[in-house]
Amino acid sequence: MGSVTESHLVGLHARSEGLMKLMRLGREGKVSFETLKDHLTKEALSLVELQSSAGLTRVVDGQLAWHDLLRPISENVEGLKVGPLARWFDNNVFYKKPIVHSRISWNKPFLPDYLCSSCLEGRRGKLVIADPFTFAKLSENNYYRSFDDLVLDLSEAIATEIIKLGSPRWLSMLQFSSPVLVKARLKSDDAELFTESINLIKRRVSVPIMVHTFFGDLTNALPLLLDAKVEVIGFDLTVTDLKKLREYDIDRTLCVGLIDARNSYMESEDQLLKDLSRVIDLVPARAYHISPTADLEFLPKDLADEKVRLLGRVFKRVGGDGWR
Repeated sequence: MGSVTESHLVGLHARSEGLMKLMRLGREGKVSFETLKDHLTKEALSLVELQSSAGLTRVVDGQLAWHDLLRPISENVEGLKVGPLARWFDNNVFYKKPIVHSRISWNKPFLPDYLCSSCLEGRRGKLVIADPFTFAKLSENNYYRSFDDLVLDLSEAIATEIIKLGSPRWLSMLQFSSPVLVKARLKSDDAELFTESINLIKRRVSVPIMVHTFFGDLTNALPLLLDAKVEVIGFDLTVTDLKKLREYDIDRTLCVGLIDARNSYMESEDQLLKDLSRVIDLVPARAYHISPTADLEFLPKDLADEKVRLLGRVFKRVGGDGWR
C-alpha cells in the first residue's frame, strides 16, 4: 500500500477584494495594465509563499489573471472566440462559453501572459489547464461536423502551447482539470476520444500528467483514466462512492480531494485524517497525494487561505509512512 507523498492545490484561488476591484477598473480602462500586473504579481507571490510555508510539495500561482479556466484558450487560439456567460456547473459562478467558429490551430504563445512564472522560479510548480475534451464539451461548436476532430485539434493546440513554454525549471507537473468526465458515465466513443486526446499530449510533453476530476463521482471516469497515460488521478472525495471505487485495481497515484473547496465550514484535522485513512483502507493505490476537492475560488480569500494552511497541517501529520 502506498504512502501519502505530496500535497498541492488543484486550480484557481480566491482573489482579494482589492484585486477584484482593480480588475474591474482595468476592464473599464481606469487602471493601467502595469498597475494591475503589479498587484497580480504581488498577490500571486503571496499565495506561493503561503503554500511553501504551509509545507505543500508543489505550488501554483493561483491563476489570478484567469477570468475562468477556459478563457486563456478561447481568447488566443485560432478558431475560437469568447461567447456569452454560462453557469459553471452547479456553482454560483460563471464562465464565458467558448465559441468555435473556424478550424482550431495554435498561432501564438499565450500562457506566459496569464502565468506569474517569476513567482514560481526556484520552486516545484504545477501548470493547471482544462483538458481538450472538457473544453470542447463546454464550448458551442459552430464549425466542426466531427466532435472527434474538434477535440483532437484542441489537443494539438494545447500540446503546442505547453511545448512553447520551453520547459521552465519550475514546471514539475501538468494538471488537466476535468469535471466533465465525472458528470455522468461517458459513452465508450467519448471515453476513447478522451484517452486519445490525453495520450496525444503525453507523447509530446515530457512532464508527469495529472487529471483531476471534481463535481462528480470518480467511478464515472476511472476506467478511461486507467487507460490514459497519466501518472496521477485526482478526485473529489465529497461526491465519490468509495465502495464502488474499491472494485478497481488502481496502479497509479491517487490525489485525494480531501478538503471541501465549496464549503466555508472549516474541517477539523482529526476528521480529515479519519477520511483519508478510510480512503487508504478501501482503495489501495501506488501512492497518495492530498488536495482540496476543487478550485478554492468559490470561497472568500481569507477562508481559502486558511484551507491552504489546513491542508499543510494535515500533510505534516500524514506525510510518509507509518502515520496511522
